[in-house]
Amino acid sequence: MGFTHSPYVILSGYLFQGSSWADPLPWVLSIPLFLATLPAIILAGIPDRLADREVSKKVITVLWGPREAVILAAFLACLASLSGFFLWYFQIIPGSASKLIWLAFPHAITLLLALFRLMKSGNYDRRIDGIMALALSYIIWFGLIPLISFL
Repeated sequence: MGFTHSPYVILSGYLFQGSSWADPLPWVLSIPLFLATLPAIILAGIPDRLADREVSKKVITVLWGPREAVILAAFLACLASLSGFFLWYFQIIPGSASKLIWLAFPHAITLLLALFRLMKSGNYDRRIDGIMALALSYIIWFGLIPLISFL
């Protein structure tokens, strides 16, 4: 899912506009989007992990456990922000709108704090709707800001 929701979408749009798949730009632009998508995918498995275990489904939350899944999601969210920073720093995202990428950092911190509270509580059997909303909305920064910058 991470691949189809980031590199695949960006590369498809790039190709439909007549560009080459060998151009590194769409691949590089999709890195932060890919890294921001993975935490939401991983976290979505936490509420389902007991049912997934019953049917021997091989997902991260079943194989590694919910605590480790949360740690991995937090790590990937940090990598997404870091890679977004590099897109700005190396001027891969053009123009003044590229500075908007800095808005992803407070969002990442809010998500990380929510994840750390979840880990501290150890209660992985509760609803995590708020955390999921944070994780899913976090993805938007890495699609919307490059779009605005290239318009």
